[in-house]
Amino acid sequence: MGTGVIFPPVFMQVSRGRFRKFTPVPNFAIIGLFWFAKCCQMDAKPELGFSLNELAVNLVFAFAVGLFTAYLVVPRLMRFDIEKGIFDRPGGHKLHKKQIPTLGGFAIFLGVLLAMLVVFPFCRSAFISPGSIYNLLGILIGAGIIFLMGLFDDIFGLSPAVKLIAQIFVGLAMCLFDIRIDFINSPFREGYIFLQPWQAWIVTIFWVVAIMNAVNFIDGVDGLACGISGIAAATFLVIALMGWQKEHNTISALLAAGVLGCCLGFLPFNFNPAKIFLGDSGSQLLGFLLAAIAITGTFKTPAALTLFVPILILGIPIFDTSWTVLRRSWQGKKLFAADNGHVHHEMLKHGMGPRATVLTLYGVALILGIIAVTLAR
Repeated sequence: MGTGVIFPPVFMQVSRGRFRKFTPVPNFAIIGLFWFAKCCQMDAKPELGFSLNELAVNLVFAFAVGLFTAYLVVPRLMRFDIEKGIFDRPGGHKLHKKQIPTLGGFAIFLGVLLAMLVVFPFCRSAFISPGSIYNLLGILIGAGIIFLMGLFDDIFGLSPAVKLIAQIFVGLAMCLFDIRIDFINSPFREGYIFLQPWQAWIVTIFWVVAIMNAVNFIDGVDGLACGISGIAAATFLVIALMGWQKEHNTISALLAAGVLGCCLGFLPFNFNPAKIFLGDSGSQLLGFLLAAIAITGTFKTPAALTLFVPILILGIPIFDTSWTVLRRSWQGKKLFAADNGHVHHEMLKHGMGPRATVLTLYGVALILGIIAVTLAR
């Protein structure tokens, strides 16, 4: 593959520049992915003509493009936000005490988009069939729609009803591009549960809308949504590599690698004390991408407990959202009305600091991710 020749000079150029301190990250990523490649099952016959080492190089390339794009774009975004007066202002249920730039979602969107566009020409002929190209195009279009919706919300403000309509529309678009949950492995008996077309559309739309809102709901403490999304993307990546011979896992792995890179590139600016926020454009975009990665990859794995794997990987946002919906319904509050009753708020009320809260939830997410990987084997 051409990437084997093109890829190393990218790191050489970066290491000679002012971002020298970041060179260990991609280097360790290369070592880690190639080590994992040797540990994966090698006896199964791939659906397409490529080696695991070639796939690993492309994954690291996608990771690196996402990482450096997000890291390089964020400082410019912060200056732009300050010049234009685009801030998330303190008050109400919010924890920050000063104005914070809030267009961080642009760095995530640009990072993922460039990661896919840069990697795609090198892996198209060997990795991806026309059907998967169609799927990937649908995901990128959906990501663009959600990003623009979130951007309008961050700048001008949108009502919950308008946002929900946009989310449902994106779920419909996913189905139109053949990105659906058509079947699941039965946890109670051997074999699959195949869904009727109308059932598949409803389940897919519900999943996409739920995960977008779930990630958005946990974006209440510096670094929480970004870090949890990064851990989820890393877990999806590991599971996709475990079944690397299947084409759907190639798409899932490439997306997960790009999302992981973007999260790691953005997190230094978003961790407490945050210099910039994801905004709705970022948190809902991350939720959409994680939902899409699960549909294209994890839901199609042959493990008996496939149904529970993505739920475990996204356990913290799913639990927080479920608890929030039940609590607000019981109290007679509007479901989309912001408050300070989320899991991270309760931890803060019990005396934990913002950093301790976030790091504790990172730890829980890692444990859930390890359990998910074990179930997916």
